[in-house]
Amino acid sequence: MFKILACPFCKNDLAKKTKKLLCRSCNKAFEIKNEVPILLSGVKTDSYSQYWDKGWQSRFEKGDQCFHKENNTNYYNTIKKLTKFCKDMKTPVSSIKVQSKHKNILNIGCGMNEAPVITMMGVNNYIGIDYSYTAAKSSLESIKKLGGNGITIQANAETLPIKTKSIDQVYSSGVLHHTPNIVVTLNEIYRVLKPGGIGVIGLYSKFSPKFITANIIGYLKFAITRKGKGWYSFTEGSWSTNGSLNPWTKTFSKKQVLLMFKKYNYSNIKIRSIGFQWGDVFPIFGKYFAKTLIGKKTASYLKDKLGSMFVITFLNKN
Repeated sequence: MFKILACPFCKNDLAKKTKKLLCRSCNKAFEIKNEVPILLSGVKTDSYSQYWDKGWQSRFEKGDQCFHKENNTNYYNTIKKLTKFCKDMKTPVSSIKVQSKHKNILNIGCGMNEAPVITMMGVNNYIGIDYSYTAAKSSLESIKKLGGNGITIQANAETLPIKTKSIDQVYSSGVLHHTPNIVVTLNEIYRVLKPGGIGVIGLYSKFSPKFITANIIGYLKFAITRKGKGWYSFTEGSWSTNGSLNPWTKTFSKKQVLLMFKKYNYSNIKIRSIGFQWGDVFPIFGKYFAKTLIGKKTASYLKDKLGSMFVITFLNKN
């Protein structure tokens, strides 16, 4: 699967050596660290990777991602349950189409949970990239535990180290809204996706209760502390270590999403909402109300209307 990789600078072929990938065109060399190619290109936003990597390290060592250390048998059962949960809750990953064994999928911002779940779903040719080396390494280990087939890479979505028109399916959820130059990233997705290729993208919804509340709280904190760059600095707390602040997040309206995707002339564009929680509406009372029968039923009804994330699916007809 290394044959599908390209130089993040010039997009030309890479030759695999013992512990390096060498560009045949511009002669740049890239390290392969514990089987994970490091294909960062040095663009400005590469510096943001430190925030996410430290967060993943913390979550893996002593947080909610510790279960990735389980042995093969226990791990298989854990991921099996997680996969069922994703399908039952219709999370973005459930929109992935499991195609023939010759088809590949590029997961942009793979984190730690998506590689094993996608492998469990039956995807054979998996390519995962992440800002975070820790996340990419953990994902590769997960694929091996489950007996899957795939590679993971440390890379930046703004400069995908992937050959043009080589990907059958692109999946990215909860990631691209952390990319300041999202249009550049969407251009890259269009570049690597084959004609007839499928896309599944998850982006934060601007007018959901979750982000209306986050905006208000964030701006108040910023006004008081004068720390951070905006409301988003105080979000994504799971990744925050030693008082670090989230470097970037943007939310989108449905109209903005449609305008961004329209330029690519994709067909069959569909948008659905997920992720409504009463705790986002009423931070203290909401979590208790959510457990009641009325709370569960109303949340189920409102998730398609006021969910915190848009799931955009489309077909590349070009």
